[in-house]
Amino acid sequence: MYDVLVLAGGRSTRLGRPKHLLIVEGEPLVRRVVRRLGGRAVVCASSGTARDVERVLSDMDVQVVLDSVEGMGPVGGMASGLAACTREWAAVCGCDMPFVSREVLDALYARREGVDAVIPVCGKRQTLHALYRRESVLAACELLLRRGGGSVLDALSGLSVRYVPVEEERCFFGIDTVSDLIHI
Repeated sequence: MYDVLVLAGGRSTRLGRPKHLLIVEGEPLVRRVVRRLGGRAVVCASSGTARDVERVLSDMDVQVVLDSVEGMGPVGGMASGLAACTREWAAVCGCDMPFVSREVLDALYARREGVDAVIPVCGKRQTLHALYRRESVLAACELLLRRGGGSVLDALSGLSVRYVPVEEERCFFGIDTVSDLIHI
């Protein structure tokens, strides 16, 4: 099986308030994401969000780790979080995705042979609802950070990636703006 890594370290500048604490269907968003993914999870939080994340997840099987390279986006969070994961593979999701799907991740996991990452494609490449081989992707993220940073796709540029078409569009929905909240 695979570890679950939830990224909860963003600044939420477009939304104007912490995404991880938004209440969706009666529970904080980060809690909802962890619950929907099931099992033990690693949650990567910033120094400014870690205490709140620990509080709302205190009764769940979660390890909260600090983003050691804050301000570098998902690649920084992935580097910090993947370092705390223990299995060969990790599913990486954002904390702002209320409809994440364990079933989609399981289907991606079934397609992992011979590659370093399995990325769903639904309109675009969905790098924050994807499966990553921990060791190789961690090394790629760390290398990119040493070079000044970049996107998840930049980190994956030298690795073997399998892109898998996925039709379940709703699982990739992320809350970035107040307008997104209205559409839940």
